[in-house]
Amino acid sequence: HLVHVTAFNALMWDNGDAPVHVVAHGVKLPDGVAWRGDLAEGVVVVNHLARRGRRLGLDVYRRVRGQGVPLALYGMGSEAVEGGAGEVANLELPAVMARYRCFFNPIRYTSLGLAVIEAMTVGLPIVALATTEMPTVIRDGVSGCVDTRIERLVDAMRALIADRDLARRWGEAARATALERFGIERFAADWDRVLRDVAGERA
Repeated sequence: HLVHVTAFNALMWDNGDAPVHVVAHGVKLPDGVAWRGDLAEGVVVVNHLARRGRRLGLDVYRRVRGQGVPLALYGMGSEAVEGGAGEVANLELPAVMARYRCFFNPIRYTSLGLAVIEAMTVGLPIVALATTEMPTVIRDGVSGCVDTRIERLVDAMRALIADRDLARRWGEAARATALERFGIERFAADWDRVLRDVAGERA
């Protein structure tokens, strides 16, 4: 049996003859964390972006920053990249992200990063490349902006940074999606079902 975290992974992976299950991520935020958006900047969370390069969107990140979009980068090794703000402990990250106006995901080839889901659950609007699983999670113009045109992503971030009320509305829609699709109760129930299926088959 193979368990994937996204339908995109289940589709793209060569699963052979193995039975395939999809158990989407589940997140539970620390109590008392809510979006504030008082920093008129975007936030990016990628570990070792300098080392992982184009696959994780280093060139996209730099292109967007080069067009004057203020972005703070968090993650392991982030100090090696312009705008890098260092690593933040996992339990502290949601509260850090909550201060920013929007979340930018420059990643090309990761199906759906956990940081994106955490940002949605906090209530940040998401701006991301329309690749992998992302277009099935973010509703363009409702909970964020997904596109393969960097110029449109830049325009969206400029609008969100300039208009906190727009960011709040889109962020509320992102949060509603996250609570519906990525709640920890659903995650636990899905795993319980998969494990019962496998155990029952072996019995």
